[in-house]
Amino acid sequence: QDDVRWYTGTVDSSKNTSSVSYNSTDFSTFGKYYIDIYGMNMAGELVYLGGTTYTVDAPTEYDAYAASVMRNIIYAVETGGQIYGNARYNDFTEAFTNSKTERAITIGAGCWYATEARRLLTLIRQEDPELFASLDTAEIGKDIDSADWTIYGSDGVVLSADQTKEDGYSHRTITDGSPKAVAIQNIISTDVGIAIQDMLVEEQMAVYVEEAEELGVTDLKARMFCANLRHLGGYGGMRRVINNCKNEGLELTMDNLWAVMLKYDTGNQVGAPLYRTRHQKVMEWLNEYIG
Repeated sequence: QDDVRWYTGTVDSSKNTSSVSYNSTDFSTFGKYYIDIYGMNMAGELVYLGGTTYTVDAPTEYDAYAASVMRNIIYAVETGGQIYGNARYNDFTEAFTNSKTERAITIGAGCWYATEARRLLTLIRQEDPELFASLDTAEIGKDIDSADWTIYGSDGVVLSADQTKEDGYSHRTITDGSPKAVAIQNIISTDVGIAIQDMLVEEQMAVYVEEAEELGVTDLKARMFCANLRHLGGYGGMRRVINNCKNEGLELTMDNLWAVMLKYDTGNQVGAPLYRTRHQKVMEWLNEYIG
């Protein structure tokens, strides 16, 4: 009873009928739903009028529902604090924060980095140039057109092996709370900015799911798990895990991919201990929302 949703109906006295509208997205997760209908009698008492059931089958193809699940997963593990459905659309991450080799800023719920950050801002400007201009209080538009976004947010230095990410502070040119950072956050957190972010991550994940299929992964959950690996460690990282699973003679399921990744991936690869809680949450959500 912890997930009951109530909808209020309307009465048409002239036809002696009543009707109720509901949001189908409230009932999109696979499984069986029970629908009960109640009304008031002449004495003002709540009366049970009947019911029915509504069943949603677990998806087998990467459809709109699966795409929404994938988007929620990526947002959760990137900026949502590993809480399904959470997203920090106004995220701004300084250069050198995630890695001492990341010499540019990262922005948005999906963590768009360097030139991808520029692409996100460019699309927002194209969609609503007037809104963009009204919020561009720090010449972000000028930077889109002329700055080097491979190092946008730093002076371009590459930290040496013996330096830490903290050593990058002196090399950052755009910091959290600065005019440029605030302007970017204001732009990407608008309704237009949010819509563009959702569009971009869904386009990106669809490509990644298809890439996994081209590498021989047919199971939907496994393909979506691979898309998570692709987003974290690039195409090479995803392909390595898939090939290791093939070399072991195992079926390309999510559980087998996970087991093989634990066996072979070390150091800073996608299966490294640093990322394991992320993958475990991804698998938990895929089991819950995909089946």
